[in-house]
Amino acid sequence: MRPWRRGRAALTLAGAVLGVLTMLGVLYVDGQGRINVTLILALALLQLLLALATTAQALSGRRPWGRLLGRGDGAPPVLRQLHPQLAARAAHGAGLAFAATALLTLLVQVLVRDLAFGWSTTLQTSAPAYHALVEQLAWPWRGWLPGAVPGLELVEQSRYFRLGGEAPADPERLGAWWPFLAMLWLCYVLLPRLILLGLARLHLNHRAGVLLRRHPGWAALRQRFATPWVDSGPAPVAAGT
Repeated sequence: MRPWRRGRAALTLAGAVLGVLTMLGVLYVDGQGRINVTLILALALLQLLLALATTAQALSGRRPWGRLLGRGDGAPPVLRQLHPQLAARAAHGAGLAFAATALLTLLVQVLVRDLAFGWSTTLQTSAPAYHALVEQLAWPWRGWLPGAVPGLELVEQSRYFRLGGEAPADPERLGAWWPFLAMLWLCYVLLPRLILLGLARLHLNHRAGVLLRRHPGWAALRQRFATPWVDSGPAPVAAGT
């Protein structure tokens, strides 16, 4: 288990660093540019899909990444059977670190910078349709935190086009997207990773228990523990005999 612990720690650290760098890259703008809300939506959806795919891989017991471990010939047979669950736990830990540091980076950038958000897409999408999408995504918190749900007016004002240089009607309102984006990241990236990490640990413990009960020596071990007196060898010879 020692290599798995070291690998899990390395993946968690890499996920934390990558979360900071990714969010800084997404929030980077030059000049009068705006931060594309659509890009953050796509990134959150991608993280959710990766988390679900990791859990599905662990539940199915498949090892599509088996070549990275060199087939695990040096590991005990029981440990090889736990590789999908061990890998899922490590992946969810790294994903949770990524989500947490990315969210923290977003909040810090909101505090120290004047961020201007907007939305743009090549698809023929109207502002009401985009607003309907935003409202659907905000269903987990729109009932108790309506301030984190952008209104139709904000969506209309914050749309921009690549070749359009016109300024929005109220430039100060472009920063009002950040509560929605923070809640989106919390509900669709961080919390799913946290829940799935807990489920991965439970699944690993359950799978290990099943393999233990199937072990050929399990019945003999239980019988040995149930015996009130265990003879571990010949009685010691008394001195002088």
